[in-house]
Amino acid sequence: MTIAVKCKLVLYADDSALLVDVSEMEETLSLEHGSVSEWQTDTKLSIHLGQTESILFPSKRRLQKFNSLNVACNQNVIESKPSVTYLGVTLDQLLTGDTMAPRMICKSSNELKFLYRNTRKFNLKTKQNFSLDFDSMSF
Repeated sequence: MTIAVKCKLVLYADDSALLVDVSEMEETLSLEHGSVSEWQTDTKLSIHLGQTESILFPSKRRLQKFNSLNVACNQNVIESKPSVTYLGVTLDQLLTGDTMAPRMICKSSNELKFLYRNTRKFNLKTKQNFSLDFDSMSF
């Protein structure tokens, strides 16, 4: 598939990302999405435009000029978002991690609550292993 596109293509399992230079991004992304769509048709794969999003990673100064992208694939506009989830990680436009932190805190809190509720079910050796694991962590 990397032959089908001229920009940088990042692939992992069934996720993909196209990376382009800011100077010609909208035109390049639209053309590249067309190439990817054509390649997928040839290989009997499909692009899920409902799950396809675009995001711009500018500097704070450039964010004022370009706050969204105008990208299309086969006459379908691809929605530009201020944050996207890629491979389970939420990325925001300035890569601050602000959108990811609350999610990770909530998930960690739920895991700790589960462990606390089920402490009585663990044998002594398991409890000692948890204790050793927590003692070795540095915060």
